[in-house]
Parts: sequence; structure tokens; C-alpha cells
Amino acid sequence: MKKRVRGTTDYRTDIHSFVMVVKWLDKNTVRLPSTYAGITPQNTCRRWKVKDKSRVEFSRPAIVYEYNHHISCVNLADMLVEICRTHLLTRKWYMRNFWWLIEKAGCNSWLVFRSHVKVLTLRRK
Repeated sequence: MKKRVRGTTDYRTDIHSFVMVVKWLDKNTVRLPSTYAGITPQNTCRRWKVKDKSRVEFSRPAIVYEYNHHISCVNLADMLVEICRTHLLTRKWYMRNFWWLIEKAGCNSWLVFRSHVKVLTLRRK
């Protein structure tokens, strides 16, 4: 697939579990599995081409758009958890998972609270 034009898409679907795996060529190949998004509708995106020193437009599948649209929230949640990380001196795997779950729940509740404050235009006290 590396020898093809940028923006090339290939996909496979499992008919029993309804999972579609899309392989898309951007700068490198990207593989994305999904149960709700597929390759249609395709839209266009712009990327920088180093050789021509210009922007080039090419098509991308809907699953790539969905991924790029929602990844910023995931990065924000990971950043907030990392800022207030609970440092443990235990080697028990279940304790690490438990505290990771507590940290994620607290972070997500803070983000939901912040979005509600924006919607309701409440003043912070």
C-alpha cells in the first residue's frame, strides 16, 4: 500500500460481528477498527507535501474523521490525569488498576462539570 497514492483506502468487514477494519494511507498506513463508522461518506482533508512545499487535498474515510474529531478529548483527559497522578508504592496490579479507574472517573466528572458550567453560564465561586 506504500507504493500507492496518499489517501488510498482498503477495508475488510466481518459479517458475524459487524466489525469493519479500515486501512488508510496518510503519511504512514493507519488501521482503524469500528462497529459504527465506515468508509462512507468520504470527505476531503488537506496535508502538507514537503516536495512541492504546498498543501494537497485528498479523500479520507468517515472513520478517520470521527477519530480525529474525538481524540482531543482523550488527550485532555490523559493530560489531566497525569498532572494529578496518585503515586503508589505497591506492586499489586489490581491496586494500580483500581486507582487508575478512580483517577479517570474524577477527571471525567470534572470535564462534564466544566461543560455544564459553560452551557448554563454559571459563575464559578
